[in-house]
Amino acid sequence: MQAEQLFVTGYSRSGTTMMGRILGRNSAVFTFHEIHFFEQLYFPGKEVVDFKMDDAVALLCKLLSIERQGYLQERNPTLFIDEASAALSAAQINLHPVDVFRFFLSYESKKNGKQISCDQTPRNALFMEEILNLYPRAYIVAMIRDPRDVLLSQKGKWKRRFLGAKTIPLKESIRSWINYHPVTITKLWCASTRSILKFKNHERVIIIKFEDLLAQPEQTVQAICKFAGIDFASDMLNVPKVGSSLGNDKPDAKGINSDNRGNYLQGLSKSEIVICERSSTSLRQLLNYPDSKISANPVIIAFQYLIMPIKLAVALLVNLGRTKNLLATIKRRLS
Repeated sequence: MQAEQLFVTGYSRSGTTMMGRILGRNSAVFTFHEIHFFEQLYFPGKEVVDFKMDDAVALLCKLLSIERQGYLQERNPTLFIDEASAALSAAQINLHPVDVFRFFLSYESKKNGKQISCDQTPRNALFMEEILNLYPRAYIVAMIRDPRDVLLSQKGKWKRRFLGAKTIPLKESIRSWINYHPVTITKLWCASTRSILKFKNHERVIIIKFEDLLAQPEQTVQAICKFAGIDFASDMLNVPKVGSSLGNDKPDAKGINSDNRGNYLQGLSKSEIVICERSSTSLRQLLNYPDSKISANPVIIAFQYLIMPIKLAVALLVNLGRTKNLLATIKRRLS
């Protein structure tokens, strides 16, 4: 069966954007920007009461503004009121956020001449059960990457504005810098990875290690295409080499960069590596990411743990507006 929706999930900086670009080069697939519907616009489990047509129109306007104006940009959802009202009136869908989101994915994909939608929001890894239950023809491509390389990429994420991603606002770069701490990033990687591995035997979930994509890109993408019921085309691999936290974007260069692995040995401090390895031991072993055998000064490690509560408190403050339910969000990340 061919997928109706594709969801590319995985902890941030695990290759989700690259996978979204690869799939978006398929003639049948339209890849969205990060939408963040689950958690920011709708939190599963919370009862939806008195959701009327006006609410559906307002939600669709928000979704359209995120896709067309940019998730990180200043947006004006009111620009889409007429379009959203006309589209929903013609569609006659159920008045519920999950149905509005389903309609949005289909509507925008068809508007771009594609049949299959692809949402590449990383944090959807924490909502895989809901996605699979709510959307029976949704298929999930879950990305997993060595947590130490994820840590390195997260450490340098704030630099993306200065490496070619000029549309990233300065406040987002600051937020990325504030969010970084080796303990919290590793814990969040663990939460995302545990969530993914719960569905390792699900028929509508395929788990892809980022390192396998880099080492065997054609074979890996062929397997994903077969899984999703779409045709493979070699041109899918000709994605621009942009998005790295380690170097400048090269939009004119195409292809899969096989060098984007194992760089943590040069980019992370010894204490960061040790903290990450200690906090992810069981999952790394399960995924065949071996220890580095590196040791670090225990005083420096202790200092990292000492400042963690301060960094975590500030990070919570700068992220308050990015979820509809803060307590439920924290609970998901700690489960």
